Amino acid sequence: MNSLKRSLTSCLFLSALLPLLLCSGCISVPAESYKESLVYQPTRASERIDSTVAVEATHTLTPELHSLWKKWMNSDQTVENWRQAVAEVIVEDLVQSELFARVQTAPSAPADYRIRIQSDESRDSSENFQLRMTLRLADGTTNQELAVFNHGTDIGHSIMAYDMKGGIQRLMGEFKADLAAEFQKQIRRRQEAATLAETEAMKQAGLADLVVAADRSAAMAVTRNRALIAAKTTQLPDILRNW
Repeated sequence: MNSLKRSLTSCLFLSALLPLLLCSGCISVPAESYKESLVYQPTRASERIDSTVAVEATHTLTPELHSLWKKWMNSDQTVENWRQAVAEVIVEDLVQSELFARVQTAPSAPADYRIRIQSDESRDSSENFQLRMTLRLADGTTNQELAVFNHGTDIGHSIMAYDMKGGIQRLMGEFKADLAAEFQKQIRRRQEAATLAETEAMKQAGLADLVVAADRSAAMAVTRNRALIAAKTTQLPDILRNW
């Protein structure tokens, strides 16, 4: 009987102590636990961009939302762990979707392009939780900004319906579509620049250079035509046999 009383007393003591520990910030949720709740398998890109990209992401909470997290009995370390987990999941989306042939997760690593994603978590006047992201694409060597994209989405109306995973997945899908379209533009610009440079070079070239270029083109045409004739000649017996 005494042991039963002691067990009951211990349970009541722990029940009373746990909220105090949470309020005092003695208990923190590790970043890895948050990450496990957020991770998902992104859709693989249908076409891969043959470039090396260095990716970094940062996630922040507005001061008002940070205070709300504290009211939910979260320590400052827990909030920091949440920010870290969200940023890591964003980077992993770009790695696993294979939109780029090579992805560096160290911001200072050598790369053809650099992608910086700023993610912001907030609550609007209607108490809807929102996630907004800004993606900046820059040249990997000069750091010149090439493009900026912005997207946002609602992620829930209460702590019981807080869909951060779905919000990240939706916004990253929109960003990857933006990047694919942007790189198609980059390819067209480079092709147009190469054509323009070639035209300007021909305008500036002397008559002797133009003759040499014409001769080279003519020689290539002759070689190509001979190859076609040889191929047709090889196929001629089959053609006659099936006539």
